[in-house]
Amino acid sequence: KIQRIFFKYLFYGFSDSLQGHAEAQCKLGVHYEYGYGTGKNPGKAARQYKMSAEQGYAPAQCRLGICYEFGIGVHYDYECATEMYKKAAEQGHGGALFRLGVYYETEVPDGYEHAVELYKKSAEQGYELAKKRLEEISQN
Repeated sequence: KIQRIFFKYLFYGFSDSLQGHAEAQCKLGVHYEYGYGTGKNPGKAARQYKMSAEQGYAPAQCRLGICYEFGIGVHYDYECATEMYKKAAEQGHGGALFRLGVYYETEVPDGYEHAVELYKKSAEQGYELAKKRLEEISQN
């Protein structure tokens, strides 16, 4: 029964993806990225994230940023990654706020204070990695 439900979800997710539903496109991208119910296909995952991100869907913008940052299904492009993180962060996405904080902490001269502010905003969203990073910062 679970398998039938999953395949029904995957089918509808794919159908919705073709009709431009941002959330469904992003979810389908996750399935392709991790191989849930299908073979892993990072290229298809990145394309689904991109279609969703172009509609302003913050989770997809963050996922696409990760793809660009680490070269998952696309060529590595840190500038594009940062652009995607900024778009998602403007919408308050916790993961994007964290990734942007890492960018400011490691890549921007004098960006440390801004990074800490981004980590705080991310932690307020409940993002665990941001909470952990703030703990590490407070211990130093």
